[in-house]
Amino acid sequence: MNFAGMESSLVSRIVQVFAGAADFTEIVVQLAVAAGAPHASAAQAQQAGPQTWTVTIGAAFSTTPGEKPNWYAMKFYPENLTIREGDTVVWKTNSGTEPHNVVFLGNEEFPQSPLPEPAADGTVRLLENPKVIFKQGGDTYDGTAYTGSGFMADGLPTPKEFKLTFPKAGSYDFLCTLHSSPGPDGKLSGMVGNITVVAAGADLPQTPAEVEQAAKAAIAADAQKANELTSHVQGMAMPATEGPNGTRVHHVMAGHMDMENKLEYQRFIPEQLTVSAGDTYGFRFGGSSNDNLVDPGTVEWTTHAFHTVTFGEEPEFITLETQNGQAKAYYNPVAVMPTGQKTHTGQGLYNSGILVAQLPPNAPPFMTDKFTLTFEAEGRYEYICAPHYPNGMDGTVIVQARAQTEPAARTSSSASA
Repeated sequence: MNFAGMESSLVSRIVQVFAGAADFTEIVVQLAVAAGAPHASAAQAQQAGPQTWTVTIGAAFSTTPGEKPNWYAMKFYPENLTIREGDTVVWKTNSGTEPHNVVFLGNEEFPQSPLPEPAADGTVRLLENPKVIFKQGGDTYDGTAYTGSGFMADGLPTPKEFKLTFPKAGSYDFLCTLHSSPGPDGKLSGMVGNITVVAAGADLPQTPAEVEQAAKAAIAADAQKANELTSHVQGMAMPATEGPNGTRVHHVMAGHMDMENKLEYQRFIPEQLTVSAGDTYGFRFGGSSNDNLVDPGTVEWTTHAFHTVTFGEEPEFITLETQNGQAKAYYNPVAVMPTGQKTHTGQGLYNSGILVAQLPPNAPPFMTDKFTLTFEAEGRYEYICAPHYPNGMDGTVIVQARAQTEPAARTSSSASA
């Protein structure tokens, strides 16, 4: 499954929403394999009456004992399920504070989000589509009407389960709109699943108990995979590179997406970075040598996914309001709008805006593919990813005083160059 393509499609949808839009002074943005099991026996498969089945929504894994989860599975367990007419499926959250939803599109297109909402003062706010964030439809699904759970996660004032009964045979695709997207051909990819409903008397490949057992085994396998991947991902930290005018630039990666396993690492790489503003270094870049590179304390963040780099505040990513008795959800401009200058003076708010893997043409002003900040004052600077801070995604830049040392001696190869 190509998560890179999924993220690109998500970014493209946002760009389409704001293509040709005017300057915005207040605008914000939406944000994010079942194991095989033996066939059921005839007696088990032919159980009389409706049955209830469980689908687990995601998983969260901590590879550091005592710490918040750092890996999140962007998948359903199982992704594909066969049931009978009249059966009920219960989706249960299992990703801690990482939000998901369960959506059946019916006859509708993938929901557009965010929705720009003009205000009376001429500004524009970003409204989360109610079809995405709030529960939609009834308690049954026959493939016609849009039906969804709304956002579900620990810490949200919403249910932690979503239940649907399927009265009609058919094949029904479902998805999490936060972590899936339609491709150019319209096919959904990412966090998606399917319910196949067969006739009331038909045989089934598994019982509800076997489905749950297989889901637990798949989650355990993903936990093991996350443990195996952690040291590899942490070792992906990039060395400093040569920047403009003979300067040194440090690099931090905001998270990592393992596309093959649908596992997302929600930490900065590295989580703590030490720089020495103004120091002079001697080291090589791509076979050439430069012994007098000045380090102005510059750090550049990039990402594989959808994050922010936010210094100075810990803003809520989504804020809820009630207008004329109706609940609305807006994306907080403090969390998503680029804020501050390119040099951190030791105080104030500095924010990247929405950091994405690849900046598309005609991208809205709150979106970027890299964020660069120079630190001029000695100290400890803590920052967060606004949408994923509840999951423990934060980092630190430690700026040391300039070392009073002479530049490194030139190497023989560089001296002869």
